[in-house]
Amino acid sequence: MRDRTRALAVVLAGVIPWTVYFYDGGAGGFAAYGLLSFTPSFHVTDLATYLDNAVVPGGWFSAWLTGVLLYALALLSLVLAAFGLEDHRVTDGLLALAGLNELYFAVGFYTTRDYLTLPLGALCLLAVAVWDYRRVRGRAFRPQ
Repeated sequence: MRDRTRALAVVLAGVIPWTVYFYDGGAGGFAAYGLLSFTPSFHVTDLATYLDNAVVPGGWFSAWLTGVLLYALALLSLVLAAFGLEDHRVTDGLLALAGLNELYFAVGFYTTRDYLTLPLGALCLLAVAVWDYRRVRGRAFRPQ
């Protein structure tokens, strides 16, 4: 049961928008699966289409893509748990690094674009990583 809860928490951390931004007359977001536009109507540009049609600048903007890569590696590590080949510390570390990357991205987006940004995914990824690490660590050191 706990493994299902853990898997659900990790997957949901990738489904929510990671960085939501607000500008005059609209809102948008960045998620693990692509770009979101909330105004005038909801639209998703998937990651593959975005990467095919955009020149990705370096610096803080690449932190979003690095976070996506780290999150994908965390999902792969989670899949390995089904075969007993996972180390929770690796998965949790990848989630924490993805969260820190997204936090860096949100701050960079705010400071250069002057949009109000909410780093929802960064907070969620970090929360899942800390929750799972503390849960596993507590179980590992509990007297038998």
